Amino acid sequence: MIEVEGLKKAFRKVQAVENVSFQARDGAITGLIGPNGAGKTTTLRILYTILRPDAGAAAIDGFDTVRDRRRVQQRIGACPITVASTSGSRRASTSAISVAFMAWADPSLNGASRR
Repeated sequence: MIEVEGLKKAFRKVQAVENVSFQARDGAITGLIGPNGAGKTTTLRILYTILRPDAGAAAIDGFDTVRDRRRVQQRIGACPITVASTSGSRRASTSAISVAFMAWADPSLNGASRR
């Protein structure tokens, strides 16, 4: 389960995330929806342990994203920044690339073997 309570994050004078709270239960499909600049990416970066919140807390399976960073990373399947293409160039990650990468990284996800 993902639990977020009172999350806040600012970058200089810009308040990127202001008092965000939600729960995403295991097995449920959950989405973060909002306009550009609403704080969706910043919230995900906090969940990925890339950023630390200024206030509030976020937890994955009961492990705090700040205090238990390594345990959180062991539990999430995310490729949040970039993925190297087969040609070696780097490009922005998309959902399709992330899913394909995770399927390659963990063949048990789709029963396929690595190439």
